[in-house]
Amino acid sequence: MFALYTVLFPGATLAIRVFEERYLKLMERVVPDGTLVLVAIRHGREVEGPAEPYRVGVTTSIDERAFADDGTGALRAKGRERVRLAEPRTTEPYPVWHVEPFPDEGSAGPADLEAAVEAYRRFLAATAGGDEPLERLQRDPRRRTSRWPRRSGARPPTPAAA
Repeated sequence: MFALYTVLFPGATLAIRVFEERYLKLMERVVPDGTLVLVAIRHGREVEGPAEPYRVGVTTSIDERAFADDGTGALRAKGRERVRLAEPRTTEPYPVWHVEPFPDEGSAGPADLEAAVEAYRRFLAATAGGDEPLERLQRDPRRRTSRWPRRSGARPPTPAAA
């Protein structure tokens, strides 16, 4: 398992510079023969320290692998399938986990987006009274040109901090 402060999604690629001894060993032993799992770090350090990973990661195929004259390595990984980290096996010399398939359950569809926009409209009406800014909110939530009304306390949704 390779833990980073980066999320790799299925189908995406990521270039990784490897310089820590434990991950150089992983490159030599695991990468040529099997699948490498990449996960994002929940708490801890990316370099030279313990890290608690999120429990969902992605299997990868390694498209490129090379070692430089200075002893560092480089990988180009392509995300394949989502997996769940079930239980740790060992941490030495690098983290090894038992993983299980964790298929994507799908994403929000148009009906979900329409329901979210309608809930937002009701929130604005209940907290500010009046419908004037609601007219500026596009009826079709899939249009990228939607403009969020600016009111005291009303802001566009932002991603949750992890």
